[in-house]
Amino acid sequence: TWLLPLMDQILTPGEPDAKPGLAQGLAATILLIRYHWGRMPLRLLVPHLWHKLRAGAANGNAGTTKPEHA
Repeated sequence: TWLLPLMDQILTPGEPDAKPGLAQGLAATILLIRYHWGRMPLRLLVPHLWHKLRAGAANGNAGTTKPEHA
């Protein structure tokens, strides 16, 4: 029952040119953690998520593309 509002937040389309809001990002993170928790034991999940967090921070704006200049 607690998953339905999170899924609704993720699946509701937003403004095409705007970045997703804080609520949508938080809902996506919670669902991603829950998905991984179902596939990995906690002793593997915690280091995996820590590595992902550090890798995302090292890349700066992970998930965005920068225009290349010729």
